[in-house]
Amino acid sequence: MNTITNRHGDTITVGQLWTDPAKRRAIRTLRVDAIEDNGSWGHRALCTVLYSHDLDTEVTTEPGRTVGIKIDSLHTTPAGNGYQLIHSARQAWADGARTKGWDTDDDWPYRSVAVFCDTCGGEAQADMLAHYREQAFAGLRAICNDYGWLCTDRGDWCPNCAPAVTR
Repeated sequence: MNTITNRHGDTITVGQLWTDPAKRRAIRTLRVDAIEDNGSWGHRALCTVLYSHDLDTEVTTEPGRTVGIKIDSLHTTPAGNGYQLIHSARQAWADGARTKGWDTDDDWPYRSVAVFCDTCGGEAQADMLAHYREQAFAGLRAICNDYGWLCTDRGDWCPNCAPAVTR
């Protein structure tokens, strides 16, 4: 099953992105990966937690864990409470970014970031869609690692310099 309508009339579809209710102290970004029948409990959405931002510590993580949420809980009340469906990155930014404590120095949640080789100064740069700069850097470093870079907590090295560092 890829789509279901909950008792509130909201259509839940695999691939949608949702954020937690604003009253939570840790705001998660959730992606609906599957919809399953949970027997007498009704249907639930199996969601991957893409990001979790703790408002108390200001720490953002990318847990990647899977959580189950009752389909009827994925709903925004007329007062704006409850889970929030992210229709698009632009709407998410315009409707809630500033109230959730997201970085607001730009008008759009793209972050231009660059990774520099610590040995030769070589550069990899990209515009990353991310709520926080650390998410953008983490995303770029993951991509760089896929293309032969060595990006770790100790530093960043391009494909030409990475072999020398690992010796």
